[in-house]
Amino acid sequence: MAIITAYTMNIIPLFPIPVITCDVELEESEKSFLLGQYPDRVEANRGNLTSIDTKILKNKEVKSLEKKLLFLINDAFNNIHNPQFKCKLYITQSWLNFTGKDQFHHRHNHPNSIFSAVLYLKTTESDLIEFHNSHHNDNYEIVSNHIDIFNSGSWQIPVKDNLLLIFPSTLVHSVPNVKHDSLRVSLSFNTFFKGEIGQPSGLTHLVL
Repeated sequence: MAIITAYTMNIIPLFPIPVITCDVELEESEKSFLLGQYPDRVEANRGNLTSIDTKILKNKEVKSLEKKLLFLINDAFNNIHNPQFKCKLYITQSWLNFTGKDQFHHRHNHPNSIFSAVLYLKTTESDLIEFHNSHHNDNYEIVSNHIDIFNSGSWQIPVKDNLLLIFPSTLVHSVPNVKHDSLRVSLSFNTFFKGEIGQPSGLTHLVL
């Protein structure tokens, strides 16, 4: 005798974390300026190298790119949050990441930032970024026949030249060891609020 003859099961993806992707056109002069920071204008990071200049987008050679990235990240912010009061994001710090063979980018998030972004300048077909699930339960291990966004502890996204990724700054991410001989180069930046957040009636109002 069947215990259940027919039923419907629905899985609700409650509180999903947005990761936005889009392609960005760069002028050759902009890419040349950014790639030209290596090898003389870099310093050691945990696992790879980073640019000495931590406000790289403030240089006159990439001002047009800064405006483009600022528009895109605010468009993503508005689509996700649709703020009631006048509020927008501004870019705080921006820097370059250089990752060579057998180097990696350590597991981390971005404190003191609202949304972060990565623009890929030089990649190969095997390059990717890995995001980590902070709600994943590490107290037990279940080997699944099918890995998906509900049961995985991390998720890898392939990357390519001129791809922009935008994500909440709290989202932990990393880059596994690079196995190819090419230098992987990306531009990262953080953001913060400018304008009004919170609500006066809830005593959470703040003007920034």
